[in-house]
Amino acid sequence: HQSLHAYVRADGDDVILVLVNLGNDPVDAYGLTLPAGPFGGAAQPELLLGTGEVDAPQVNESGGFAGYRPITTLPSRSSSIIHFTEN
Repeated sequence: HQSLHAYVRADGDDVILVLVNLGNDPVDAYGLTLPAGPFGGAAQPELLLGTGEVDAPQVNESGGFAGYRPITTLPSRSSSIIHFTEN
């Protein structure tokens, strides 16, 4: 989606996902893909900033994910920060 910007930052076991919806409309038709990433196992999300329920990604063998929608609907002009821990 053109108004949605996302990035992942990792430092050791700390992994953060930042989502920013810069648009005037809520976004619900999106899926994030990270072919390879910092996840080594089952990643448990914790919402640090934003609203909504957060779903865990299905981590692939390369530590990434495909089609991940952490929050079902991102409100217009909103930011969300998600911290991940491994089980």
